[in-house]
Amino acid sequence: MDTATPRSLLEVASLSAAIFEDLDQAKGGIRWWSAYDLPTKALYGISDYLLDVVDGIGTNLEVADSFLQEYSETRYSADFLLRGRMRTNGGSPVSRDSRQRKMDEATDLKLKSYLYGFFSAASSVLDTLAGTIVGVGGLGTPIVKADFGRLFAPDINNSDYPSGRTRLAKSLHSGPDDVDVRGFRRSGHG
Repeated sequence: MDTATPRSLLEVASLSAAIFEDLDQAKGGIRWWSAYDLPTKALYGISDYLLDVVDGIGTNLEVADSFLQEYSETRYSADFLLRGRMRTNGGSPVSRDSRQRKMDEATDLKLKSYLYGFFSAASSVLDTLAGTIVGVGGLGTPIVKADFGRLFAPDINNSDYPSGRTRLAKSLHSGPDDVDVRGFRRSGHG
């Protein structure tokens, strides 16, 4: 495991624990959301969803790290074999042995799979991080639809576009009355 990953996992666990400790047993849900005058069922649902999203950051970090490790090890082995083949093959990287060519193709597919898995997990890290930002910040955007690309995309509906102002910046300036739980309710959670 990469040295940054365990440190990141500790931070994710710390955030998850802090949110869990802030659950209000009397009113239900996360204490800082109680000022938004939401129905109890929605408050419970958002709180549960937020805890799952935060935990998802850690899970996806571990998966991304695993794919990266597998890629690095497989790439190293393949490069080692390739250098040896080039020494014995007059500089040519292509094997004359058909079995070896099939093994090379399988290795290439495995490497592509590891890269695809890494980038898929890494993008999920960003999306769960966006959901965490929406949930912790109480932003005026549906938490279940939160994704990194949309959250940080320019707000083209803004009258001063292209100002560089993002949807996140717009959400940060919204108040408790602007919280959008409609997407949460439509998703069957609230």
